[in-house]
Amino acid sequence: GVVKGNMDRLDFKGLNVKLPTAFQAKASGHAENLNDLKRLKADVNFDAKAHDVGFVQELLPNDLKKDIRIPKNISMKGNVKANGDKYSGNITMNEGGGNMKATFSYDNAKQSYTADVDANRLQLQHFAPNYGLSPFTGNVELKGQGTDFTSPKTRLNAKANIKNFKYGGYDLNNISADATMENGRTKAKINSNNPLLKGLVDLDALISKDHLRGTIMGDVGKIDLKKLGLVDNTLSASGCMHLDFDSDMKRCHRLRGLVSDLTIHDERKYYRPDDMVLDMFSCPDTTH
Repeated sequence: GVVKGNMDRLDFKGLNVKLPTAFQAKASGHAENLNDLKRLKADVNFDAKAHDVGFVQELLPNDLKKDIRIPKNISMKGNVKANGDKYSGNITMNEGGGNMKATFSYDNAKQSYTADVDANRLQLQHFAPNYGLSPFTGNVELKGQGTDFTSPKTRLNAKANIKNFKYGGYDLNNISADATMENGRTKAKINSNNPLLKGLVDLDALISKDHLRGTIMGDVGKIDLKKLGLVDNTLSASGCMHLDFDSDMKRCHRLRGLVSDLTIHDERKYYRPDDMVLDMFSCPDTTH
């Protein structure tokens, strides 16, 4: 390749790094203020392909070696920019007939981040073969600040849409979720429309380092207990629920609520039992 400049500005083009049978990577771009990371500016385009980098797996901790694999013939290209504490970029990855496209930004000073990831038949089972994963098609959008989800300063807006995915034999197609977190309060809405579960679930919770309190509300049109593996014979149910929970996440836990409008269906008929009222409480000296 060609590299020219100084510590104030360094330009490079046609950089080509190749280890036969293992990988090949190309890069071009420029970087400024190399002797001051807080003022660093960079704009780099890259194009890389890993033919067989299984040797990298030997560098992983022993507990990860058992479950994580690095498949052959992964290709990746994109652009990465830096401006002081701010980083951004876009990446496209292809592997095994599937691909993933991602754009991201990160501000290290503010601990804020955004990410938008689209996957089309991403072969997750090639990376984690021991978990019963299938190819994943869907997208995830994230925008937030902070990573300590028990801190009231953490903020997050997240959207996820699973179009096609199976886990351990469970069909998780057609699930969408919206979640927000701000000032210690978390709200989430989940909409599922697949053979396992058809319905809506809402979560509203207050989260801190030593307390968890909230409400779960659900309107389930159908839940298939056989496909979930909970029973051997055909059995499905529908109904509504309103559950309040409270926990110090150590010693005391409480669950109260109502399960109503129940309908249970087996191979022969429909059953409509009465509503169920729940009141459960557990502490070291009392269980109710």
